[in-house]
Amino acid sequence: MFVYLIREVMRREGFGKDALCVALAANSYTDIFQEEAAEWVIDDDFCEASKLLVEFLHFDGLPDKQTVDRYWRQLIHNTHGALAEKVRTNDRLGALMVMGITLHIVQDFYAHSNWVELDIPRRAGVRDATYFDLSAERLEGLLRGAMVWARSGLFTHWAGGLSHDALHKDHAGKPYFDQAYRCAYKASLQWLRLMRKWVVDDLRRPDFWNELQRYQFTGNRRHLYTLTEFDEGTIRWLCTYGGAWKTPHQWSNTDMAADDMPNVPGIGVAEQASPDYPFLGIEWFANCALVAQGMFEVRLRPGGARTFAKLTRVENLENALRHSSDFGETVRVIHSEVPPLPPLDTPVIRDAFTVLARSTQDDYPQVRWLRVRVPEAMDLDTGAGWDNVNNEEIGGASDYWVMFIVNGEAEHPYTEAEYVDTSHSYPVWGVLKPLWERRPVRVQIRMFESDPTNHKDEEMDVAPGSPKAFTFEFDPETGSYGAIAGYQLWRIPRGYFLKSDGAGDLRARIYVKIWMMEDFPQPLFRVLSPWKERCFWCGSS
Repeated sequence: MFVYLIREVMRREGFGKDALCVALAANSYTDIFQEEAAEWVIDDDFCEASKLLVEFLHFDGLPDKQTVDRYWRQLIHNTHGALAEKVRTNDRLGALMVMGITLHIVQDFYAHSNWVELDIPRRAGVRDATYFDLSAERLEGLLRGAMVWARSGLFTHWAGGLSHDALHKDHAGKPYFDQAYRCAYKASLQWLRLMRKWVVDDLRRPDFWNELQRYQFTGNRRHLYTLTEFDEGTIRWLCTYGGAWKTPHQWSNTDMAADDMPNVPGIGVAEQASPDYPFLGIEWFANCALVAQGMFEVRLRPGGARTFAKLTRVENLENALRHSSDFGETVRVIHSEVPPLPPLDTPVIRDAFTVLARSTQDDYPQVRWLRVRVPEAMDLDTGAGWDNVNNEEIGGASDYWVMFIVNGEAEHPYTEAEYVDTSHSYPVWGVLKPLWERRPVRVQIRMFESDPTNHKDEEMDVAPGSPKAFTFEFDPETGSYGAIAGYQLWRIPRGYFLKSDGAGDLRARIYVKIWMMEDFPQPLFRVLSPWKERCFWCGSS
C-alpha cells in the first residue's frame, strides 16, 4: 500500500537503513503474495499458503464499527504477544518483521475503510484524525446518520458486497488518497510509539529497542538492499508486474513471459533458501503467523445472518521451518467459520488505546504537508525518422516514469512506477511529504524511459541545461519560489504550477504543481446528515 510512508515514519523514529529494509520487505510481502505474478518466480505452494495467511491481514470485510473495533483489539493483542516473544528470544529480525507486517495492517484501515469518505478529521476538528484520536462516544456521534455509498456507519470494503475497487485508496489515482495517506502516516507514528512503549517501558528492554534502530543485517546486505530498492528493486518489480505498485495496470501472463522477469534478481525458486539471496519469505511467514492468529473477516449470509471467517491455526510450522526446501508443501493454514466472537478486553488493550491517543499530541501539530504533483508529462522525442535511434518500443510508444528526490535524499527516492505512454498520457505521479521543519525544500524530478527489448531505463532530458533532472526549491514558510531560467511559472493559491522543456535526445516536457496542503480540505463529496446535507452516492436528502 503506502510504501513510502513506512520509510518516512521509521526514519522519523530513528531507524537505520537495514531495519527499514527488513520492515519494508515484511510490509510489502503482505500484498505481493496475493498477486498471480509472484507465482512466476516464487514457489507456488509457498504463495498459496501465504495467500491464505494474509487473507485476514488487510482490514477487509468488516461491516460496522463494532467489528472494526473488535479487529483493532485483536491486532493489539496479537502484536503485543508477538513482540514480547521476539524480545524474550532476542529476535531482532523477527521484531522488525512484526513491525512491518502490523504497520501494513494499520495503514490498510485508512486505505480500505470509509474513514476519510466520512470526512472524520474535518468534522471532528482533529488534524489527520486516527481511529485512536477519538473516544468511542465521540466517534459514535460522528457516525450517526452519516452515509457513504448509500450505507451508514463505518465499514471496510468487501462488507455487504462493496468491492475493493469502489472503496480502496491504495494509489494516488484514487479519490481521497491524500487524506487517507495523511491519516495513515499519523497512525503509523502512533503504532511505532506504542511498540516502543511496550519494549522500553513495559518489558524494560531499552537496549533491545536501540538494537532495532541500529540493526545490521548479518547476511548478504547488498542483496537485502536490492530486494527493497525503490527504483530497480525486486519488490518494486514484483509489484509492478502484479499491478500493486501505485498503478491500476496489471501485466498479462503473455507480457511477463515475453519480459522474462529480468528485474527480479535472486528471488527464483532455487535461490529462496540461499544465504546469498536473503529473500526473507520463510522468516516473514513465521512472524506473520504470530500476528494473524485469531484475525477474522465477517461473512454475511442471505437474510443478513453473520458469521466470522477466523484464522484458527497454522499447522506444521516448526517442521516446515526445519525443512525449508519444501516449506510451502509442509505448512498448512487452517481457517473456519465461527459464531460471533467473544469480546476482547485486557489491561494491555485498554492501556494501548490510551497510549495511541496521546503519543502524537506533543509534536504532530508542528507537521505541515507538502504536495508535489505531476499532472502531465510528454515524451517530445518520438524517434521519428530512420536515423533517429531512440530508446523506445517499435512505433515510438515509449513507456516512462519519474523519480522524486527531496532535499538530496538520493538513497530514499520516491519512485513512481506507473508507466505512461501514448495510450495512457495522464499520470498520477507525486510526492506527499510531511515537513517537520520550516526550511526550504529542494525537489529534484528525474524522468526515465523504459525499453522492454533490453530492460534498460534511460534518463530523459526534462530540464534546460545540465543536468537532465528538473530541480526547484520551495519555501513552505513564505510560499516563495526561486525561478530558474527556462522554466515557465504560474502562481496558484499556496504554491506554483511549473513547466519545463528539455533539449536534445530523449527530450521531454513535464508539468509540476507544488503547494502546501490544507489541514481540513473540503470533502470531494457531501456526507449525508439527515438534517441539512445531501448524500452524493445515494441521491437522497
